[in-house]
Order: sequence, then C-alpha cells, then structure tokens
Amino acid sequence: MSDTPESFTRVDGRISQAEARDLQRRVVALQSDVINLILERGNLEKQLIAVIKERDELLRLKNGKANAAQSISQMINANICRPHGFTLVELLTVVAILAILLCVIGPTVSRSLRHARLSIENTRQFHAQRLSAAWDGDTTNEIFSCHNYQEMTNTAELP
Repeated sequence: MSDTPESFTRVDGRISQAEARDLQRRVVALQSDVINLILERGNLEKQLIAVIKERDELLRLKNGKANAAQSISQMINANICRPHGFTLVELLTVVAILAILLCVIGPTVSRSLRHARLSIENTRQFHAQRLSAAWDGDTTNEIFSCHNYQEMTNTAELP
C-alpha cells in the first residue's frame, strides 16, 4: 500500500479518487483544527496563569489587610492607641508646676535685675565723671588712679 489517494481502501474494496481527495481535505482540516486547538490551549494556559497570579496577589493583599486589621485591633485592645489631647488633670498639673517654678525663680530674677540696674547706674556715673574731668582740661591723670575709681563708684551698697 502506498500513500497515494488511489491506494486508500475500504473494507469492501478500493475507494475512488474523489473520495480520497475528500478524505485528504478532511485530514488537512482536522490537522488545522488540531493546530488551532493547540494554539488556543496555549492562549488559555497563558490566561489561566495570569488569573492564578492575580488570585495569588489578591490573596496576599487580603492576608496583609487581615494582618494589619488584626494588629490594629490588638493595639486598640492593649490601649496603646490613645486619642490625641490632654486631660484636665494633666493640664492642671502643668499649671501648678509652672506656678511653683515662678514663685521660686521670681525673687531671684527681680534681685538680679535690681543689681543690673545699679551696675548700669554706677557705670553711667563713672563715665560721666570721667568725661567731665577730661573736658575740664585736667592733665594730672588722677581720674585713672585706683583711688579715684573707688570714690566715683561708691554710690550705693548692693544688698
């Protein structure tokens, strides 16, 4: 038996050339259908892989959101998350501490301010006397002696 169309046989005998061409067309059509099915199967496999990847991504996100929600609920249950703001007791405590500090620091600051004012006043008087002596034309240089400086700055005792 050869592969030519004339050699196709039936059970009851030989087939005609037209039937052989018809059978060959059917085989070619079936081969093209098989090729199309294989290509379609490849496309479907690609789509299936894409759907599986998307499903896995969604599951991962869902699990991540579930884990985040679980950790948030644990933080709330553990009273870690507090609402922002201060309570009345906290504010009153801060005000009381500030008042005590002002009572302690107030006299010290006022005393140092009084000393600063006296020092400024003494410095002004010293420079005024020095300028006055310089304008008088006194050339004895007594204004620079230690004795005159003590006399000029001895205006008032500091408490």
